[in-house]
Amino acid sequence: MTEAKLFQKATTKAVLKALRRANGSRRFLVADEVGLGKTVVAQGVVRELMTEKLNRSEGPLVVFYVCSSLAIAAQNRRKLLEVIPEAERDTAVCPVDRLTLVGTRDRPPHALLNLYTLTPDTSIPLREGRSRKGQQSERALIYALVKYRYPKLLEVFRQDDFRQKSMPARDDLVWRGWVRYYKDLVRRNASLRREFYEALRREFNVEEGQWLVPAVEKLDRDRLEFIGRMRSALAAANLNHLKPDLVIFDEFQRFQDLVQEQEDLPHSRVLRLLRGEEVEDPPGLVLLSATPYKPYARRWEEADGSEHRKELLDLVKFLYGGGANAAAKRKACEQSFRTMETELRLGRLSSPAFLEAKAVIEGVLRPVMSRTERLAHPDGSRTVDIRTETMDLHVKDLRVYKEMAATFRETDRAWIVPYWSSIPLPAQTMGPSYFAWKQRDSAKSNGAPALSVGDRNSFCRPSEWPHPRLRILERLVPPERLALPWVAPSLPWWTLAGKWRNESQTDVAAKLLVFSRYRAVPQTIAALLSYSLECRYLRNSRVDYETASRRSALQARPKREALLGFFHPSPWVVRTTEPLTAKARTQSGLKRELAKQLRTSLAEAGVAIKGDTRRPLWRLLSKIERRVGTWRYAHRAWQELAGQVSKSEDSEGALAGLVARWDEEARQRELTEISPIELDRLADYALSAPGVVMARALQRHWPEAVSEGGFRKTLDAVWLGLRAYLDQPWFVKALGGGERHFPESLQRAVFEGNLESVLDEHLWITSRLQSLSGSGLAEELKVVLRLRSSVFYLHSVNGESERFTLRCHAALPFTEGRMLVQGPGEVEKKPLRPDELRKAFNSPFWPHVLATTSVGQEGLDFHCWCKSLIHWDLATDPVAHEQRQGRIQRYGGLSIRTALAKVLGQDILAAPTAACSPWAELAARAEREPSLADSSGLKPWWILPGAEVQNVILGIPTSEQEARWKRLREQVLLYRLALGHPNQEDLLDVLRGVPGITDEQIRAACLHLSPYFADEALVR
Repeated sequence: MTEAKLFQKATTKAVLKALRRANGSRRFLVADEVGLGKTVVAQGVVRELMTEKLNRSEGPLVVFYVCSSLAIAAQNRRKLLEVIPEAERDTAVCPVDRLTLVGTRDRPPHALLNLYTLTPDTSIPLREGRSRKGQQSERALIYALVKYRYPKLLEVFRQDDFRQKSMPARDDLVWRGWVRYYKDLVRRNASLRREFYEALRREFNVEEGQWLVPAVEKLDRDRLEFIGRMRSALAAANLNHLKPDLVIFDEFQRFQDLVQEQEDLPHSRVLRLLRGEEVEDPPGLVLLSATPYKPYARRWEEADGSEHRKELLDLVKFLYGGGANAAAKRKACEQSFRTMETELRLGRLSSPAFLEAKAVIEGVLRPVMSRTERLAHPDGSRTVDIRTETMDLHVKDLRVYKEMAATFRETDRAWIVPYWSSIPLPAQTMGPSYFAWKQRDSAKSNGAPALSVGDRNSFCRPSEWPHPRLRILERLVPPERLALPWVAPSLPWWTLAGKWRNESQTDVAAKLLVFSRYRAVPQTIAALLSYSLECRYLRNSRVDYETASRRSALQARPKREALLGFFHPSPWVVRTTEPLTAKARTQSGLKRELAKQLRTSLAEAGVAIKGDTRRPLWRLLSKIERRVGTWRYAHRAWQELAGQVSKSEDSEGALAGLVARWDEEARQRELTEISPIELDRLADYALSAPGVVMARALQRHWPEAVSEGGFRKTLDAVWLGLRAYLDQPWFVKALGGGERHFPESLQRAVFEGNLESVLDEHLWITSRLQSLSGSGLAEELKVVLRLRSSVFYLHSVNGESERFTLRCHAALPFTEGRMLVQGPGEVEKKPLRPDELRKAFNSPFWPHVLATTSVGQEGLDFHCWCKSLIHWDLATDPVAHEQRQGRIQRYGGLSIRTALAKVLGQDILAAPTAACSPWAELAARAEREPSLADSSGLKPWWILPGAEVQNVILGIPTSEQEARWKRLREQVLLYRLALGHPNQEDLLDVLRGVPGITDEQIRAACLHLSPYFADEALVR
């Protein structure tokens, strides 16, 4: 389980105190700055409450985890589940993600924890602005429940009102399947029936014994309203039945209406039940958000009647549970905020009145709210490298603008400049989801630059894209860099060479996370960057675009036994060799050291070094493995793999034949000697063969990686993961040598690009962040390496109805996903694609660029191998800006690791511990070093001098991007300083004019709500 730091433990303690407080509201807001581990705090709360319930013998702790998206849920659910053993976690989770449907499944069988993951959009029917009809499966369940008990209702609302389809019911096989399934379930589930019928009477305000039909008839055949009300009753029924002990609202700023006072709104009853307002023993309610309220008001918003302070004050009242006491707390805060505002306007940041008001606000907020910030720490000033990249406008750019001006309707002209400046090739990439594009007059097109199907098929892209920001991005990450199979490590074990030689000195480091405003941009960026890579390496190659992605260089085929040896995670070689302990750091020196290690092992096995034989390595390996006793289980694992791979992995069924041939060679004549030349080749193999390198990296974190019990998992990760990932035509071309000599090119790349140190670093940070160990690390590696490419549709220049595709692979768009239902009663087990994308981007492998909108802006981790944010479009407000920064400013991020490697790396590599990860040693030393670590735990993993993240602003001449960026940064400062104050633009103007104002004064003026730092000398 993730070990909480002291500042997190202090916050956990504050939360538990609020939840246990007699006559308290049992509500608490954890508003820690982005990236400081609010989910770790929530995990600590779950663990303590679970233990308390166990001690009282009251059954499992029932937790509802509510967040804005299933992508966030997929990431954070694992963290919450760490409180129980890994083997038991599947039994603690409800697989259904809709509150209306959880009653169709048995409760999770785990004895200590039941976790339900929900989203407001799918679980709280009748929310304003949301669809009321729900999923077909929900409507089929409601239909089955109504038919069982209230068949007369079906004379008011018929089956077609539930189906909401035009096709006849007899032809709707999917609907009929759902109804059959749920009719049987309703018949068997008396508890579900009882809870639903009781909730239905409450929903329509019908007393026991009264008729339900007249109440429903008042809906005047509004079938959407009827379905919505029925779904609401079903959700309420399940809430009443499950009775949660703890409800967690994560990133709740995305659904603020859930914490606002509700009048008699359609969804208010379900919401009150979820918040515990209609139950005798309410659940604890924990809110998580780094930006829990609207932080900034412009003058025009004030003039428009917007009440900025009201949102924060209403939140205070909610946290105190409403009522007279809560109203008094709200009033005290409001009065003190006014005093602080007056003093701030006068530039008096340390006057007695200011300090007294500040103390009152802190006294009111601390019992129900905590906020830990880096700014509370003396070394907590952010280190952000800010760059502005510009590109001159070209004639082709203006031709794109002219086409939009000519084709857009007069009423849509206001959108031309925003769309043109942000979206590349807008005529082809926007699509009908943009109303202005859909209504344009394409007949007036003036032939602006475009990409045609013919261009695509011949890999003939424009010399420069007709969009300045895309040209800047391509300058930052040219195709040659995108084509690298993995990024450079933070701590290379030897000097990077070849195509990685200058990687650590590039202007923009490692991976890029790109934020844009419009949904068309991420897909366009991903498609055009990926296509540019293909043009760079496949043009003039006589390869057809449609078949270019077919894999052939590393596929199992007859007479390719050498391929098996190349990717064989040889137990003998892995256990025998350790390049870290070698004193040399050149390739020739390392090979000599490994040859010595191999020679010693061979002597112990009775194999002499003599003669001049030159047998293929695959034959030598099997014979040596057989002699040392590891071939039996290694061969069995290969046989199992050959029997289980799909046709797509082994289209010709050749793998089984290769494995059998390999075993025959192993059994022919026992090996008693090898030649010096063969030993030299074995040493080269031990240093840089992909299978050995990956297995040796795994063994440092999982000692059983090449044992009889673990070898199969390692083999899967190597063959199904790494081999399949590397078998791509762009890698063949980029690494050189052609398909025939690709293995040799790969071996050279493995050494020059330090793949073993990359894998070691990745496995270490993965184990820390995800609490993975053992075979879970091998499985996770396989998952991230098997991410498939996606496609993006471009509209043809010849007509709106024609489209063609571009592949996305080296760069990918991050889009929202949702869990799908496959059939009656079956929830799809396949992982969410957004979570797959997040995991892949958090690996050192493709994609190297991830482009997203606000969908990827909140609650997600993208920091493992990325420390560069590209602001394609600037954030709209400081909340969005803070959230963007938080995606890469997180625990153990790349910026932190890079800084630690500079300070400690060479000392660690100079005296490594055999069979131990250098990162494990480096981490242990960093946490002991007084100059690097402190008692709070914020240093070194969140705060470290020299740990810079990069912000790159993309602009064009005369644009306002740079000025807007400066304004945005100032607004973020006021978010901390002028918490809850209206008219913040005026305050900003005032503070600019205060002579001599220092960062130290600003730090002292901020509200201090951190449970750890509140009583520490670090707070100034």
